[in-house]
Amino acid sequence: MYAEIERLLSQIASESGHDVVRSSAAPGSTSNTQSQRPTKRKQVQTSVHPLDTALTELDGEDAMPPMLELLGTPGSGKTQTLYRICASAALPETIRTGSSTVRLNGHGSHVLFVDVDGKSDVRLLSQSIRGKARENIELGHKGQLVDDKGIMNEAVGSALKRIHMFSPETTQSLVATLAMLPRYAAQQGINTAECVLLVDGLGANFWFDRRSADNSWLRIKRATPMFRLQQLLVDTLQQVRRQMGCLCVVTSVLFLRNSSAEPVLAKSISQESMGSPSQEGSQGSQSMQRPQQQQQQQRLIEADRTVYRNHMIPRWQNVVSRSFVLETALCREGQVMQDSGTVTELRITPLVDGRSRQQPFRAYIGTQGLRAAPALSKQ
Repeated sequence: MYAEIERLLSQIASESGHDVVRSSAAPGSTSNTQSQRPTKRKQVQTSVHPLDTALTELDGEDAMPPMLELLGTPGSGKTQTLYRICASAALPETIRTGSSTVRLNGHGSHVLFVDVDGKSDVRLLSQSIRGKARENIELGHKGQLVDDKGIMNEAVGSALKRIHMFSPETTQSLVATLAMLPRYAAQQGINTAECVLLVDGLGANFWFDRRSADNSWLRIKRATPMFRLQQLLVDTLQQVRRQMGCLCVVTSVLFLRNSSAEPVLAKSISQESMGSPSQEGSQGSQSMQRPQQQQQQQRLIEADRTVYRNHMIPRWQNVVSRSFVLETALCREGQVMQDSGTVTELRITPLVDGRSRQQPFRAYIGTQGLRAAPALSKQ
């Protein structure tokens, strides 16, 4: 098993945020700025139906590349959905095995995967790629099962070579990693207009950052370093999105709303966003109105009659193109995916005005990764 893990790891480009900063800023390092300029953005399909529907609707609507947000509680299938996007984007269109050519119908795009909360698993990623490759081949051969391990291994290896993993350990290193991605892409010769940027666990270090502030934010009346750091994170991601010109998909965690804690939450948000009274001076009347305004700006999300909250700052809502809520439940649909293991049902619902108003798209997560239900399958 360990040999298999080492083989997979050797095929995937893995970096930490500090490594990116060091390699990009090293003396004598060259950066071809022309190669990082996006030409015409390539429409990469994610193979996740509601996301692809949103991308079609957004195509040509905005000059900025799309920023899709996947929201859910811990264990709601967000990372598995990103693995599905990885597989769809990184698989090549065709592979050659001996004298024959096998069509995989992939995009052959590079994927920049930023793993913030440390949940990436190369084995699950390879299983998802293998499942997607088998799914595409079977569709091309009218349902004929593919058991050629040589073809599957070649497909997985080819896709993993296009996936670049980054694992920043703090919010500061996350900001640095995002800021250096365009230069990293130029050094690797990646056409950013044809790649995909995935950020898993945006804001995952929120509680760690808040704890490292020694609870001083409770007594400070002006914008705290934690709040300013989130502002810098959002602004940096927006700048990188504009500079690279590629599709961005991020995941963020949801927390159950605690009605008894809402006044405390509102107070903390208002304190982090207000200036100190001595600095505000003549703007005292405006400062008195800000707590109420900030309380109204709190992001509360309703899904399946349950109200959740998200800890990202209000500015983040102006950056996102579309948001989706992910929910999971155990089911007995193993036969749907021809899967003998435990299968989890995944529901993906578009979010409109903070509520999931549409019927959810249903998919299933098993040993082959995420796959759509046959009746709803979209290629």
